[in-house]
Amino acid sequence: MLVLAALTTSILMVLFLVVGVTMTLVVLVQRPKGGGLAGAFGGASTDAAAVFGASIGDVLTWITVGFFVVWILLAMGMQWSIAAEVHSIPQPPAVQTPAEPATPAPATTAPAPEPGTTQGTPTE
Repeated sequence: MLVLAALTTSILMVLFLVVGVTMTLVVLVQRPKGGGLAGAFGGASTDAAAVFGASIGDVLTWITVGFFVVWILLAMGMQWSIAAEVHSIPQPPAVQTPAEPATPAPATTAPAPEPGTTQGTPTE
């Protein structure tokens, strides 16, 4: 399952990049009101107008919208794929701590020092 999730994520990433670059190129080729990059490629907009008619701007706009919708869907698919990949990684077992004894052990006390001696010094 982990291999399938990783493969799906990789394919979606490649498609995401290809659609993003293609969408960017389509946007750059469009001719806005003041002119566009299409004129820099030898006036490609006039040739495209002959093929698509006078509504080439409308066609490129719809193509751009289509690429954008696909791009958003790929982004959502990558998110779901990555989430599935993370959740399918096996987690290490939890370390169990030993249970506390039901009754506490009796406290051991050191014998009290003899009167007149200090603790830690030998008596003679």
